[in-house]
Amino acid sequence: MEDVKPTYAELEQKVRDLEAAAACRKLAEGALRAGEARLIDNLKQRYFFFSYTPSGQLISVSPSVHTVLGYSQEEFLANFYSLLTDNPCNSFEVVSAPDPSLAHDTATDQSVSEIEIFHRDGSVHWLEVIDIPLYDETGQVVAVECIANDITARKQAELSLWEEKNKLEAVFATIGEGLSIMDGDFRILYQNQIHEEQFGKHLNELCFHVSHNLQERCPDCPLAECFQDGKVHKREMTVSDSRGVQYLEISAGPIRDMNGKIVAGFEIVRNITDYKQLVSQVIQAQKIESTVRLAEGVAHEFNNILTGIMNYAELAREQALPSTPLEKDISEIINLSKRMSDLTRQLLAFSRQEPLNTVLLNLNHFIKELEPLLNTIVGDKIKIVLNFSPDIGMIHGDPIQLEQVMTRMIVNASHAMPDGGQCVIMTENVEVGKSDTPAQNKGVAPGRYVRISISDTGAGMGSQTMERIFDPFFTTSGIGSGSTGLGLSSVHGKVKKHGGDIKVFSHVGHGTLFEVYLPRVMGTD
Repeated sequence: MEDVKPTYAELEQKVRDLEAAAACRKLAEGALRAGEARLIDNLKQRYFFFSYTPSGQLISVSPSVHTVLGYSQEEFLANFYSLLTDNPCNSFEVVSAPDPSLAHDTATDQSVSEIEIFHRDGSVHWLEVIDIPLYDETGQVVAVECIANDITARKQAELSLWEEKNKLEAVFATIGEGLSIMDGDFRILYQNQIHEEQFGKHLNELCFHVSHNLQERCPDCPLAECFQDGKVHKREMTVSDSRGVQYLEISAGPIRDMNGKIVAGFEIVRNITDYKQLVSQVIQAQKIESTVRLAEGVAHEFNNILTGIMNYAELAREQALPSTPLEKDISEIINLSKRMSDLTRQLLAFSRQEPLNTVLLNLNHFIKELEPLLNTIVGDKIKIVLNFSPDIGMIHGDPIQLEQVMTRMIVNASHAMPDGGQCVIMTENVEVGKSDTPAQNKGVAPGRYVRISISDTGAGMGSQTMERIFDPFFTTSGIGSGSTGLGLSSVHGKVKKHGGDIKVFSHVGHGTLFEVYLPRVMGTD
């Protein structure tokens, strides 16, 4: 077949295409050269090269050291070691010669270190240095080539992050409560020190598993509610430990990223046991105050009525024939009126704010003098055992009121042991508020006290009874026993008036322990 020759127009188009391709190639080559120039310029802004001998003498440095650190090549080579700061990281170790019998790979023998060095303008820069040993044919190190990368900006960023982290740690520490951060799967990402002390270290563990030994999240988890609606939620819970029942308040809130998406959550655990006890004490004080006002008013009214009843009864008895049923009935009216009069006096004593008449007392001597009276109260079936600390401190106390406190406590103990038993009275010095304060002293105001412990081997009390034991008019005695329920309430008031406190511990079937704390006079022990 005869070859077909291209037309002039086709040849002209092909030339134009070649010219266009050449122009594009030329533009691409120019862009590539410009990119290479920019890359080299950027590298020169951060990198330079130097080398040293096995003895540590610098032998060369690239011109870009001037761009990175401001020194000429001659200045850097002559003064390198004096340019290093006193940072311990600058223990510049020369690469030692390895065993010449072994084969060496430059890529695997290289090492990376960081040094801190002064810039010519006096500022401090950080360099990341890659050391690459060079070997001769016998395997000996003849030089070390170094690639230096200026990482000052990265170090400053790391320092800023570290400072921010330290600030957050300081804030978390000053919160004074346990704080933890968890991801969306309730995996613990962070715990502050207080949280670790309270619950142990559980990083990367599931909260519901370590806290409640569950296989899935708690049904009433406040953090789960935060993840759902993005709001802060709170709830209370109780736990038991060596200190007894503890009340905890858990506050949970969301943590968002810069776009507002919830990425994690925090929980702050606050121990509110002391607050709960304080609220209970305030309620108790308010209850007593209201009862005091009521008792005072009722007592005065009773007293006025009883005065009239007893006067009329005495007149009627004088007119009645002796030893007749009428005379006996009138006498019973008078006797009942006297019992009511005794109750009235107790109500008035309970409501009256009598001032203390205090003297310096040694409770060991004071209780020892009361022993005959206390033995008379309990009778022959109950044995009183005195267990005194010999170095007991002195207190400021009202002997009359403290005698009433002791006798009332012993009467209460004897009622708990109708079939007989043992009552132990112990005294000792205690100091509340120190880090090693026993759990039994919790709730007592910090200070130095003499503690009187009165324990019995009686039937004990349940928790509901103990909660009301100091309430006015509360009694466990049956109707007709003559008990008014003012005894322990009066004891509580007298102890508080002395600046002290009283606590009770009991279990059904295991007896009862009362502890009376009276402030100790400084320097008397």
